[in-house]
Amino acid sequence: MPRVLPLAGLRYAASSAELPQLISPPYDVISPDEQVTLRALSPHNAIHVELPADEGGVPGSRYRAAAARLAQWRREGMLQQDAPPAYYLSETRFMHAGETLRRRDLLAALAAEPWASGAVLPHEHTMSGPKADRLELLRATHLNASPIWVLFRDRHEALEQAWSAAETREPTYEFSWRGEDHRLWAIDDDATLAAIQAAFAAGGPL
Repeated sequence: MPRVLPLAGLRYAASSAELPQLISPPYDVISPDEQVTLRALSPHNAIHVELPADEGGVPGSRYRAAAARLAQWRREGMLQQDAPPAYYLSETRFMHAGETLRRRDLLAALAAEPWASGAVLPHEHTMSGPKADRLELLRATHLNASPIWVLFRDRHEALEQAWSAAETREPTYEFSWRGEDHRLWAIDDDATLAAIQAAFAAGGPL
């Protein structure tokens, strides 16, 4: 089993009410028209880093521009780095086929493992162009702007307990966006972090 670790997230120092103007979908599902719409919402919308545009017609300048913009947002206090590291519990409620559904995610750092270990199983064929693009953005910004969505089958008691505890207090963020209701909790107490990490360490491959 790969190590599933807490991380020091970089997140908006904004109220929940402001977030719908600041967030964006993942880079690979944003159409050209939607790019225009998102960029117009706010100069601080995540698309300016998630899917930056080349500047001055210079190919490849988008990575340097994203890094400069990210540094500016940090200086302005628009972004804050969490300390200590945390796990993040994210809940999305949405409608599908006339039914209200709920998806729960754990945002965490996943340690890199040798391919031969079989710790993380491939889920799709990936293309060289997008991989090169994301790698260049990562190198320029030192930020994983496009986290990978990994599925796991095991039900971990420690994680279930973390969710139960989270529901007894106000979320770190709570907002509605495009017909979906979102809630997120930052979990950073030592006992819960250790319990979740140990539970994944004892589980099977992802």
